[in-house]
Amino acid sequence: MQNLVVIKTAEDLETLNQYLVDKDLISVDTETTGLSKDAQVIGYSVCAEDNVGFYVVTTTWNAATDQLERLPTHDLSTNFFQKLVGKSLIMHNAVFDCEKIRINYGVELMPSLHTDTMALADRKSVV
Repeated sequence: MQNLVVIKTAEDLETLNQYLVDKDLISVDTETTGLSKDAQVIGYSVCAEDNVGFYVVTTTWNAATDQLERLPTHDLSTNFFQKLVGKSLIMHNAVFDCEKIRINYGVELMPSLHTDTMALADRKSVV
């Protein structure tokens, strides 16, 4: 990958939305605070071409208050994920990521799943 674009503002997220309008095959991955049911999405990556990827930061750590704080990109992510409905999504461990997106943003992406790379993994090579 030649370019990684970090998204932290509403304006940058809108630019990503516009970039994806004519893309159909899109990879998506979430980063969360853990594996539990109440884990929060703190960011997610999106890629639709082999030479550019995007990472959307939705929360940041505030050392002064010792807690996570939501960025504007968090609330705007509901609209972002709604625009992915009907696209062909590639994910790794899609059951987990789709569930985190549904819980955190209220958007059901499982029907848009094209490929789950976890299902394609060679089980002999998994430790």
